[in-house]
Amino acid sequence: RALALEPRDASGLESLASALRAKALKTTAKEDWDELAKTLARRLALPASVGGKRAALARELASIHSDHREDAEEAARVWERALGERSAPEDADSDGRLSAEELVVALAEDLAVAREAGSFFEKSERWPGLAIALGRVSEVAPEPERPEALRRLAEVLATKLNDRSAAARALERLSELKPQAIPALESLAQLYRETRD
Repeated sequence: RALALEPRDASGLESLASALRAKALKTTAKEDWDELAKTLARRLALPASVGGKRAALARELASIHSDHREDAEEAARVWERALGERSAPEDADSDGRLSAEELVVALAEDLAVAREAGSFFEKSERWPGLAIALGRVSEVAPEPERPEALRRLAEVLATKLNDRSAAARALERLSELKPQAIPALESLAQLYRETRD
């Protein structure tokens, strides 16, 4: 059935994915999850302008790989691709600008992807991926959440990836957001001392 679909037919692939998803949930057979993963990958490979659901598709595909196919390597690759994409509705204006409502939806989708990817990368101790996810959270989360994402990002960069200069940059961004954050300033001073020695 999948072969009969035109490769660029987003709605056909979505319909097929819906049917395969229902079947996989009912049977829980690995072959059904494999077929659903292939279909979602085909849908995800379409140009960003077709459908505007790339982040959600990547999130579902990564979850299938990690939860149902037990393929952590492929799940990591999908999460990395998902973090590299920005949600953009297909009805943005000709300059690619979004309405305020569309922007709120796109940022919420990006934040959900970043949080879920971060959770996956942290559980699997994939520190570079976690750093990317935390960086994304620090960009798209509501203002009150950004300082904690930056603090965690600096910690991962310094302790897990041994990238003190990148950790310092994260702490500098944190001190710009929260100049009164004394622990962040102390950590930044410590990093400066360590890189100088």
